[in-house]
Amino acid sequence: MNEAQAEAVANADAHISNAGLPTYTELLAELQLAHQIIRNGLAVMTNKQKADWGDRNGTERCDGEGITRANERMAVIAKAKGQTHQKTVQKVSPDAAKS
Repeated sequence: MNEAQAEAVANADAHISNAGLPTYTELLAELQLAHQIIRNGLAVMTNKQKADWGDRNGTERCDGEGITRANERMAVIAKAKGQTHQKTVQKVSPDAAKS
């Protein structure tokens, strides 16, 4: 994040905090924690559970490029930090998806 962006965030945080609303910094921190919690959940799920989760997200119309919208979430986090997000793609073999 460059100096102008950091100053804008600090200014916005001060005004938003005075209004009793969550700040930009607080929302970004919470999004980053949610991202890690989702990754932790994925690490302990079977591929079948991940597929079921993806189906449920599709039914609820909150799906994206993947089961958990990781690319979309990482892009927003990177943008909020003044960075550029490089999309990552994780491939699962057809045999692994059956387990």
